[in-house]
Amino acid sequence: MKPQTPISLLTLLLLAACGGGSSDNTAPADPKPVPPASSPDNKPITPMYVIDDVHIGDITLPPRTVARPDALTQAKLDAAFAATNELRTEKGLPPFTYNESLAAYATIRAQELSTQQGTSVEHKRPNGQNPLDPANFIGSGALAENIGADRSSSAASIVAAWRNSPHHYATITSKDFQNLGIGYYYAANSVWHNYWAQTFTGGNTRSIYSYITPIRRDEVAKAAHDAAQYTADGRLTLNAPRDSTNTSGIGSNPYTLALGREHRITLFPYQSAGWSYQTFGAISDNSGVPEAYLNVGKPFTPGDGATLQADYRGSAIGDLGQHDRVTAEVSAHLDYGSAHKTLSLKVDKAMRSGLSFTASSATRDARLDFEDTLNWNANTQRFESDTGNARLYGAGGEELGGQFSRAVGNEAYRGAYGAKKVQ
Repeated sequence: MKPQTPISLLTLLLLAACGGGSSDNTAPADPKPVPPASSPDNKPITPMYVIDDVHIGDITLPPRTVARPDALTQAKLDAAFAATNELRTEKGLPPFTYNESLAAYATIRAQELSTQQGTSVEHKRPNGQNPLDPANFIGSGALAENIGADRSSSAASIVAAWRNSPHHYATITSKDFQNLGIGYYYAANSVWHNYWAQTFTGGNTRSIYSYITPIRRDEVAKAAHDAAQYTADGRLTLNAPRDSTNTSGIGSNPYTLALGREHRITLFPYQSAGWSYQTFGAISDNSGVPEAYLNVGKPFTPGDGATLQADYRGSAIGDLGQHDRVTAEVSAHLDYGSAHKTLSLKVDKAMRSGLSFTASSATRDARLDFEDTLNWNANTQRFESDTGNARLYGAGGEELGGQFSRAVGNEAYRGAYGAKKVQ
């Protein structure tokens, strides 16, 4: 007898009209909605990317977004959607309407399923939330979810399994649902490897999630590098449009660079601070949510036997949890010689506001002030600590710039800064 590959399947229904489920596998609705859990794709990826004069920090997707599927995955999803609609038409029912927000949520759910332990998958989010909690949706239509895990990556395999399961089939052929999104995720080191989710809604109900095209580091580096020009001694000139309406808190009338259709780079107007050799900036989505920070400028590396002592003053930008913009003052002391190679950094007088930063709405937040000691790393040619890095710019280290990434409570506090030597 040919061995049968086991498959794990569950269905969850929540009909707005009756407020309950229709199968033995139905999970109770969570009476206290909690904020949606972050997608696994929202975790920072590769720490540092350097191309000559552009230094890019961690990239974190905006909350409630997930990376748009690549072409191969999208083809698999399209096949699953078509096969699901065939089950509808066999019963004389109208086909489902594709809903991208539901597909984004289903993709997040498939990723979340891959983190569950054991051989079964459950209708439960990592924070314990019911996936059909109304907090995840906009609208009051009927809601349902089919999930499955399989060692086959075939769309036909998972849809056939749903067809042969009474609960899943009943959901697919229910007249209560008109909209569908399907998600798929492959996890090589997981129990099942292949994870699927279907999210169904009735009426005009959609999810609060969306797809976004991830930032490509090489595109960021090229855009910033192409906009920068340098004199023989490393002085910076930026050839980029200025934005007098910008509300990111990155100075007045900053430089802006388009980055595809969903992201943009905003660079601090370095001349207003009296800087000549470097600047910093943020990469944000079209809603102004900060995703990453960067420094632009040609670094200066002290020669063998060099001795440098200097103090610096400057400014920093950042964000708290991707929901508030932060500005702060920066001071630093450089001690570079045979005995010590350290940079003592202080970020203080931090002010916090919403994503549309205005001085009038900003409030003081002393939690965002910090001090750090960074040590020289000869291999990377920069100063480093567990929570930040910095480089020198201009002959003799006339200026410095860097980035930080710290925790404040249970939220990430990230940013970038620049400073100039003072007498």
